[in-house]
Amino acid sequence: MFGAVYLRTRVAGLQEDDSGVDVTLEGEAGAKQERFDRVLVAVGRRPNSEGMGLETAGVQVDARGFVQADE
Repeated sequence: MFGAVYLRTRVAGLQEDDSGVDVTLEGEAGAKQERFDRVLVAVGRRPNSEGMGLETAGVQVDARGFVQADE
């Protein structure tokens, strides 16, 4: 189960001890510190659409391979 998911947030610092991890976060709302049992940091996304035959189905992709969509 997830405790929290932060988007557009940078991990500015981690301090681990026997009972958890103190994390300093910097985001759109400013900086704050929270405590967690575990921390997973994931950066960026990239498409996995190559070789799927999307052009045959009429699906348009951009130069980076992302599927084009409207709002």
